[in-house]
Amino acid sequence: MRRIAIVCQRYGEEVNGGAEYYARMLAEHLLPFYNIDVLTTTARDYKTWENYYNPGTCHVNGVSVIRFPVLQQRNLIKFRFLKLLILILPRKIRKKMEHLWLCEQGPYCPELVKHIRSYKEQYDSFVFITYLYYTTVMGIAEVPYKAILVPTAHDEYSIHLDIYKNVFSSIRGIVYLTEEEEQFVEKLFENNKIPHIVAGGGVDVLDVAEKKVGFEYLIYAGRVDRGKGCDIMFRFFERYKKRNPGKLKLVVLGKMMMPKPHTSDIICHGFVSEKEKYEWMSGARALLLPSSFESLSLAVLEALAMGVPVLVNGKCKVLRGHCEKSRAGFAYETYDQFEQGLTEILTDDAAYKQMTKMGKRYIEENYNWNKTIETYKKFLEE
Repeated sequence: MRRIAIVCQRYGEEVNGGAEYYARMLAEHLLPFYNIDVLTTTARDYKTWENYYNPGTCHVNGVSVIRFPVLQQRNLIKFRFLKLLILILPRKIRKKMEHLWLCEQGPYCPELVKHIRSYKEQYDSFVFITYLYYTTVMGIAEVPYKAILVPTAHDEYSIHLDIYKNVFSSIRGIVYLTEEEEQFVEKLFENNKIPHIVAGGGVDVLDVAEKKVGFEYLIYAGRVDRGKGCDIMFRFFERYKKRNPGKLKLVVLGKMMMPKPHTSDIICHGFVSEKEKYEWMSGARALLLPSSFESLSLAVLEALAMGVPVLVNGKCKVLRGHCEKSRAGFAYETYDQFEQGLTEILTDDAAYKQMTKMGKRYIEENYNWNKTIETYKKFLEE
């Protein structure tokens, strides 16, 4: 049986993050077909990279996980200063600083990289999940001929740094989550000759009873962060409530990385279990996803799988694509478009019922783990 290493910067049921969740689901679904080792760090929080888990080998839902300690926590002041310099300095000067920026970006975990170097001949393939971090860049440099990258890429400042050109051009293969991600990466790096596939991901949702709370609500599920557009989402929702008074509320699930809004119309529950997340999601009128940068968005796919329409940031081509292909939601770029989409979701019952059906059909036809894993298996074995 082939031995596959999945390399991801954080890993665990307590870890909050889309790429990390995808890595965990992928490892668990590949486990019946391959010997899987997950190579990761002892960190749980990407903001600080503070060591949380014990180093060494453990098992998470049957998957072998080997953790290595992070040797330095992120200095946010230093990192933000480096980011500013990276953005404003001429390219020739910037290039000399990019490795320093990468180490501060983290997680700085040379022991993980050393493990890859020492044991690379014991693995048939290394699957690196998300392009951004030190563990991916330095790990791929050790095994480019065995490296499969799942970039989870979108148009952010970091992907335009020169340090990533080699990452996207030296690898054995690339697995994209969506066609939009594939088009973006190939246009940016001109690397379409590298073997690649669009594998997507599966959606496994628990069969749960919806929350009975006595009021109608929208839901957001994910990291609550300005980088995810949550500040704009809060502002748009509060403006909507002023213009359209009523009992409608916004329920927010996920770790708070910014101050909570000062309004009773927005209820923040923090990080919750998968079961509770699905209970809240199944009873929601719609899911909001305000991020401009997504490579797949499992939250959107989970909502559609449960028959919950979505209202998403149309500046993100992936999210707009989900809406256009499924016909189960609306994309907005301005407040007026946000209000128009939300009003239709709340008032047009006939259209709403059609959207719930179309969303479920879209997921059944395009996003199931059996199809995704078969695509991965064929790619890995070829």
